[in-house]
Amino acid sequence: METRYPPQLDELRHFREALPTIAEAYHSALAERPVNEQYAIQAAAERRGAAFWRFLTSSVADGSVRETLHRCAELEERSAEFLEALVSRKT
Repeated sequence: METRYPPQLDELRHFREALPTIAEAYHSALAERPVNEQYAIQAAAERRGAAFWRFLTSSVADGSVRETLHRCAELEERSAEFLEALVSRKT
């Protein structure tokens, strides 16, 4: 996405400022949970991300943009599958 829609400098600055807070909230929400549960939660989030990209894809007319969004959805799905494989190995 960044290649197709490069962020502006003020957006990059905002993301760099917000990321530590987001990462801290993410880690504190999951820290007390067993690793398998953390992976399962993250896998579910990846699948929701894939669904979101697919939703966006359905509303875009430009074929190249749709293809980019479809690839984003596929990446989220592969991430979810990887995490789910880790969970199944540990249970």
